[in-house]
Amino acid sequence: MGFARLAESMIRKARGKGENDKLTPYEKIGASTVGGALATWNQPIEVIRVEVRSKLVVLVLGLVNSNGSYHNTDAVNG
Repeated sequence: MGFARLAESMIRKARGKGENDKLTPYEKIGASTVGGALATWNQPIEVIRVEVRSKLVVLVLGLVNSNGSYHNTDAVNG
């Protein structure tokens, strides 16, 4: 919803419309199309961000050796 709202505000600004002025159906379709395209483009970036963050958390918590193998935490936790 955020990208579509951003596109709507850009359309309003380009057309000289106020914040409360209604968009035409074609303007709404255009804003939704732009918003959907931006959301689709952003998804792979979010996947990479989540993967990197999860690996960082594992490294910070010391659950992985520097060579990439996992510690056996059962022996430590008893």
